[in-house]
Parts: sequence; structure tokens; C-alpha cells
Amino acid sequence: LYTVPLFHAGGIYLFLTRAIYWANPVALGIVDRPISADLAVECLDNLDVQGILLAPFVLEEMSKSTRCIQALAKLKMVIFGGSNLNKDAGDKLSQGGVKLVNAIAATEFSPFPMYIQPDPELWQYFVVNSDILGAEWRKIGVDDGDNVYRLVIVRQNEHPSYQTCFYTFPDIQEYDTGDIYKPHHTLPNYWLYCGRSDNIIVFSNGEKINPTSIEETLERRHGIKGALVFGFGRMQAGLLIEPLEYPKDDQEAEKFIDELWPTVEIVNKDTASHGRISREFIILSNSEKPLPRGGKGSIQRANAVKLYQEEIDGLYEGGVNIATIPPLDLRSSDAVLGSIKELFQTRIGYKGEDLNPDTDFFVAGIDSLQVVNASRLIQGSLEAAGHIDIDVPVRFLYSNPTLRRLSNHIHSAVQGKAQLEHGDDSSETEAMERLWRKYTEGLPQARENRPDTLEEGRTVILTGSTGNLGSYILDLLTRDAAVQSVICLNRTGDGGKTRQVEAMEQRGLDRTWNDSKCTFLHADITKQDFGLGQDTYNKLLKDTDLFIHNAWVVNFNIPFETFEPQLQGVRNIADFATKSSKRVVVTFLSSVGTVDRWDTAKNGPVPEERVEDLSLPTNGYGRSKLIGSLILEEAARKGDFPFAILRIGQVAGPESDAGVWAKHELIPSLIASSLHLRALPKDVAHLSRVDWTPVEKIAGMVLDVSGVRQGVPAGDTSGYFHGVNPAATEWAQLASAMQEFYGKERLPELVDFEEWVARLKRSGSQEAVGKNPGVLLLDTYREICTAAQEPVVLEVRRTLDRSPSMRSVTAITPGLMQHWCGQWGF
Repeated sequence: LYTVPLFHAGGIYLFLTRAIYWANPVALGIVDRPISADLAVECLDNLDVQGILLAPFVLEEMSKSTRCIQALAKLKMVIFGGSNLNKDAGDKLSQGGVKLVNAIAATEFSPFPMYIQPDPELWQYFVVNSDILGAEWRKIGVDDGDNVYRLVIVRQNEHPSYQTCFYTFPDIQEYDTGDIYKPHHTLPNYWLYCGRSDNIIVFSNGEKINPTSIEETLERRHGIKGALVFGFGRMQAGLLIEPLEYPKDDQEAEKFIDELWPTVEIVNKDTASHGRISREFIILSNSEKPLPRGGKGSIQRANAVKLYQEEIDGLYEGGVNIATIPPLDLRSSDAVLGSIKELFQTRIGYKGEDLNPDTDFFVAGIDSLQVVNASRLIQGSLEAAGHIDIDVPVRFLYSNPTLRRLSNHIHSAVQGKAQLEHGDDSSETEAMERLWRKYTEGLPQARENRPDTLEEGRTVILTGSTGNLGSYILDLLTRDAAVQSVICLNRTGDGGKTRQVEAMEQRGLDRTWNDSKCTFLHADITKQDFGLGQDTYNKLLKDTDLFIHNAWVVNFNIPFETFEPQLQGVRNIADFATKSSKRVVVTFLSSVGTVDRWDTAKNGPVPEERVEDLSLPTNGYGRSKLIGSLILEEAARKGDFPFAILRIGQVAGPESDAGVWAKHELIPSLIASSLHLRALPKDVAHLSRVDWTPVEKIAGMVLDVSGVRQGVPAGDTSGYFHGVNPAATEWAQLASAMQEFYGKERLPELVDFEEWVARLKRSGSQEAVGKNPGVLLLDTYREICTAAQEPVVLEVRRTLDRSPSMRSVTAITPGLMQHWCGQWGF
């Protein structure tokens, strides 16, 4: 019995092949009544058929009825396809004796050759012979937790009859099905369909999620007809819900969302942070605008988003609706703490364990998007409590990253006893001194008579290989004849190998490195053995010649103490170098942020040597890099190992045609927001002196000063080097080039930086962050604007003497700036 419409490709194919080609008797459904559970049972009661083809939504309805299940259980097969069948419904049918057959095909391709599923409990999985089908399973970057692949059919000569797509398209060599799957965790050749690759949502920061599992989980909940996740090109995901029964008024709608929220929280726990749903980003569909659906009952995503575009835009562009937010309890600091904690747990989507009053938000796993939402919600809660005069900027949360500090400051501000300040430099300095002492206590003594490292056949450890600079460093290491082995230590489960392939591909770098030369290990450098186990750790102690430490949390907003795990990692690396069989060279990638307040006019350029002034950095990131440098230097002296500390400035985009300067960084975000504001700053305060360096040159410098590309005596390796362009230029020249590139239609004005920051601030609460990413860095731009600071100049003589790569660097030209503009594609 066929109940699918014959205008659909599946209906046409099954009718023609079964009825005509295979001469199977076929019964067609009743055409003047829409198919339903009751109608399907009525047909089965009056027909002598052995199988039925049903849409998943009908089977889900039938799974709720014992009578329907019994009717289906009498058949030899119950075929479904076109979209996923709800797992709970399928399990219930299977347990009731229904023999489910999961089918998949494409208009351009006959049904895929699959084996019949032998295990009824695994009814969801397709059993695929990849060799016969010519299947290539290509990994797609969704998030670290998703093991997701896209099915591509590659032409082969052995089994052409199974590759009917090449009859449809005789001139192509491969056919991308657009379907995505997950492999079974233990059974080879078992694949679970997860939706279409065009369902993947790409956010404005480049992160991706597959929304199918989120939507399916929500649609299982009683009272929900449909769920749709949206957010393409935005900073975060939103959720559109179609209720079975529409609320009568706003109060009922809020109650509906309140009752739904616990289910959303469960979904959020299994979703990557960038794909989690905040309560403020849930909207209900309108009874006058039902979600558009296809012939198989599935929601038509693009049409649904278009239908609700106005509501979606309003969600991202509007502020917080204080009518839906509980007011802060301002009776005491503890009461404020309780209110804010409840906001984090019920509104912001925090998915960790209980958030203690003194737990650092960022150590607990709260991300930058959640901080932005927290700022908006706390502001709204204060306004709901009648305090519209207190501003809660994002930076304030970064400077006060615990519930206790946050609530104490807010309560004092409400009482008129204090203003919400960004933070206290003196307390940061005290913390720097304390952690410096902590991680230089009990430094181990050097082993005597250790040999220097090898000049040929070297083993190199690299942390942070999957990032931007790390990818270029790895590319150079794998192509260097003196390097025999590269050990990449990364936090991801497979040691970063999967992400590395994607990172290299995005940058046009060689992603086909020899596995015998490059090893990826899942590591945690905050542990003494890096989390590798003693056997692997001991082998690295024996073999390693060079340790390049590139991994670090890059966040200019969070306070110094949040970086303690990174400092612990530096100490563990230093202990490793001290215990190693050879005098391992340790190269630490530090930052010019360690000398932000250096007075060049008074003291001359920053020397290529130790600088111990703890007041020089202006943020937690720079402070952490400074203390990390001092810890490493002291450990190297006592542990007798060579070290190179690189104060690296602005790493710019690539000179090559491939790759792109990361769009979320400070300069690209400024330019994207300038296009949104239709005004580009003609200066950027003390950053107007442009000494940026293309990423390939910095990667080359790392190898040069580490002694990889030319032999350097171990005694000459140690010291400080500066990764800044020796030929600086001025922002004004580049601003003119950018205005020329984009045209005066898109960038009609060049304005003072102060005016630009003011315009950015005015736009922040009104416009979507995806189009205006500078809003997330508003506090940083504001500090650059207001800092009474001259450009910091760094000495580069020793660096140029040691590094051919840096000697080849030239000033950033207008042409190179326009090259990066073209790569961004703003």
C-alpha cells in the first residue's frame, strides 16, 4: 500500500519500479482524504497487503495507538523515508513487533543500495557497503562533540548500476548527496541519517551546528507540533516553536515558554556552547502563519525563516523585554547574589554544575556569548527593579567574574556607595605576584651532563597546532627536513587531528602530511604528565628536542586570575624540560601586551630582554603572558635548558591568496562594523602606528629563533625576541586604501576614532551583532580611544639578526590591506 503522493519523486519511482518493472501488485491510497493514522488502519483492515509505505509523521501518530501498532505488526514490512522518524515513536513501534524499513533516495539517484537491517532495535541505522556504492564519508566541522560526515558518491567502474546518479549526470566524477550521517559507535558500516548539510547553521563567528537533533528532541514533547532552530549569520541561535494549541494571549504564551524551558535546558546540555538556546531567543509561531511544510510533512526551513523574518529580526535587534524578566532582589548582597544565580541557571543556559558564589565564571565554562546575554539580562532585571540609571557593561562582568564580586558591586552601586568600575589594577598586581611566587616555588634542579639537542632528526612538541598561527607553524615543521617528528598536543578528543585537517584546508596549507611524521595526542598541560599517561610522557622526555608552547586562551576581557591554568601549564612544561634527557629548547609565544604601558619617549624602544614591571600590562591576557614569561625564565635558569620568549605583536592575515585573517579579531571586526556604520576611523589612537606582521612571517620567525631552520648554539638561543614589523606604516594610509576598495557608497565617511566609538555604542543595542561584530569589542575600542598613551616601539635588532623570515618583512602596503579586504568578503 502506497500512501505517498505520486507527484513526489519517491512515489513515482516506487510506482514505476514496483508495479511495472518488478510486477508487484500495488495499492494506491485514497486520494480525496489526507492520510492519517485512522485512515491507514482503515485501509489495512480492508486490503490484503504485505507492506505499507508511510510518511514519518503518520507513523509517529500511529505509535500512540495500540490498535494502530497491532495493525502494522501484521505486515512483513513498514517502509518510511523522506525524513527522520522520531526515535521514541520508532522504538515503540519496533517493540510492538512492527518491522520498520528505513529507506533513502534522491530525485537524481534511485534508492541507495542498502542491506536490510538485521537488528530491529537498530531500525534507525542504514547498513551501507561503501565500496559498492562508491561512498566517501567526508567529515564536516560542526562541533567537537559531533562525529558528522557528508555522503559523497565517487564514480567507479566496478559497479556502475549502483551509481545511477552518473546516468543522470554523465559528465561529473562525484555526486554530493547533501545528506549528513553519524557512524555507529561500534558497528562498522552502520550509519545514522542526521539531515541535510544545507540545514547546517553557520553563525557570524564561523561556528556551526546541526540543528536536527535539537528540533527532533523538542518535537517529541507533548504540545509541540514543530520546532525550528534559526540563526544563520547571527551570533547565536534562536528557536521558533509551533504549538499544537496556540496561546490565547501574551500571558499564556509566557507560561507555554516557561513550561517548555526545562526541555530546552536538557537540549542545551548536549549542545555545543555556540548553539545553545537562551530563553530570550524563543518565539512562538502565529496561528495565522502556520509553518510551511513539504509533501512529507517536514518543515521547509528556508520558507519558514522567510515567513518569520520580521519576528526573527526583531528578536536580534531589540533589547530585553523587562516585562518577562524578574526584578533583581536588592534587599542585600546575598539577595542580589541569589537573583543573579537564578538568571544564570534559568535564562542564560549555563549547563555546568552548581555555580558557587566564588567560582570564576570562565573557569566554570561560561562563554563570551553567555556573558553578553548576562549583561543584557542583569541590566533588564535592574530596570525591572526600578533602577534605570545603573549601566552593566560586558566588561564589568569580565572584571568581576564571580557571583559574590558581581553582587557586592551591584548592591553597593544601588545603595549609592560605588560606581560599577571595570576592576582594580592593584588587586590584579597582587594576584600576579602571588601566582608568580606559587609557580616558581620548588623548581627542580637540572640533571647533570645532559647533551644538547639534535640538529637533525629532531622531535618537536607543538601546543595549539589547530589555531591560526599554530597551523602555519605546523606546516613549516612538517616540511622541514631537519624535523623527524612533530607531536601535537591539543585538548580535543582526537588530539586535534580532525580539526587540523579543516584548519589546513581553510588556509590553503598542505593537509596531507605524513602520519609517520605528525602525531596528535589528546593532552591537558595543566597535569604534570600532560594527561598522557606515564609511558607516553617518559618517551617524550627521552626523545624531545624542542617544545613550542603556542596554546593560550585569547580573551582580552577576562581577569588575570582566570589564566591560572595556563600558568600551571607553563610550570609543567618547564618541569618537563628540566627532567628531559636532552637540554630541550622551550619556545614560548608571549605578547607585546606584556609592555602595553611602556614609555617609548622616555625609555626608548622596549629592549629584547627581561622586563619585570608588573604595571605595564593593561589586561588579564597581557598580565598572564608576562607572568608566564617570568616563570619560564626562572625555571630555565635553575633547570639548565635554553628558552626563547617571543613578544609577538599583531599577527595579520596571510600574504598568500589562500586563507583569511580571522574575522572575529579586533581589526577585522572594526572594519566590518565600519561598513555597517558607513564610517571608518581615520585614526585608531595609539594603534595608528601599524607594525603588523603577516602570519607566515611570524611562523617562520618561530622556527628561526628556535634553531630549527639554522643551527644555533644552545647558549645563544635563550632570551627575548620581538615579533613586530620592523618597517611600520600609518593607519591613515591604510584607511584611504580601504575606502577606495569598498567605495564611498559603502564607506562615505572617515571620522575621528572618538566619534566612531560613539557611533558604535549607539548602534549596539539596535542592530544584529552578526552584521556589527565590533559591538562585542566596544569596551576594548573605548579603552583604546581613552587611553592617554603613545605608540609602543619595540627593539628588533637581535630578532633580525637571528631570523631570515623577519628580515624579509616589509611594511604593510595599501595593496596588502586591500588583499585582506578581498579575503574577508565583507
